[in-house]
Amino acid sequence: MDIDNVSPHKLEQIALQLAKLEKEIEDFKRQRNSHNSQAKLSIHKRNELNHEIRDLLVEAKKHREERNKLNAEVKKLKGLRAQLDKDIEEQKRILSIIQERKSRGENITIDVESRSRLVRRIRAISRSIRKLEWRLQTEVLSSDDEKSLLRQIESLSGQKSSLEEELKTSVTEEEAQSALKRLFSKRSRLSRKIAEKVKESQIHHKLMEEFYTKAKELKIEADKYHQSFVSHKHEGDRYHHEVLARIKEKQQLKERMTEIRRQLRNSQESKRQELLDGEVKKALERYNKGEKISLEEFRLLVEKGLI
Repeated sequence: MDIDNVSPHKLEQIALQLAKLEKEIEDFKRQRNSHNSQAKLSIHKRNELNHEIRDLLVEAKKHREERNKLNAEVKKLKGLRAQLDKDIEEQKRILSIIQERKSRGENITIDVESRSRLVRRIRAISRSIRKLEWRLQTEVLSSDDEKSLLRQIESLSGQKSSLEEELKTSVTEEEAQSALKRLFSKRSRLSRKIAEKVKESQIHHKLMEEFYTKAKELKIEADKYHQSFVSHKHEGDRYHHEVLARIKEKQQLKERMTEIRRQLRNSQESKRQELLDGEVKKALERYNKGEKISLEEFRLLVEKGLI
């Protein structure tokens, strides 16, 4: 290393560089810590919002499930009402037949025993039909036998329909009107129940939408905090890398300064030794000439083993 690299001036330059690096390190640390604090705050806010969002979604799900349950009940009740409408139309038809008979002056006599016989005949025919259907399902039959059974079932079904029609009209006009009135009353109660279920379903639907809307709004806010976290985390890491780079540079400068100091000490020691050797040489020359030397010079010559 040349003289410039081991001069005190070089040490001053390194010291200035170290001071500059120290300031940069502190500045970068402040920037890093600031961004890390902001990142920590953002992630805390994001997590708080995500927790709130989860709670809102749980509530929304409860209302959605309740709404779906009510809608299923409404669908079932509407099915029952549709069947009632068919029953009402059928009862109207029966009442119309009875009234038409009455208008023609027919003598409509309701015989309880005759009605019971009709019921027994219908039941007997139903049993016969079931037996024939069972044979079709369980026995190995020829094509002709199968066709024969089908014709029998068709014939019995026609008889059954005729008897059921006769049974339906084997009532008085008052009985038919009373039955129709009961059907209308049942339909009215069913419609009120449907309306109540629909209203309740709409309430749950509205609450579900409110919870989902609120969760969506908070999700947008949580995403902003997440982006803020990512941005500050990135900047914090960048400043941290700057700190590490300058700490490394600082360490290298310190090592260089130590080496320069060591070389300066060696250089100074070498110069001192040269001066000392010169003084010893001169003292030895004076001693050899018999000239007077100082006590210190005498000790040096003794230490060097020259006298």
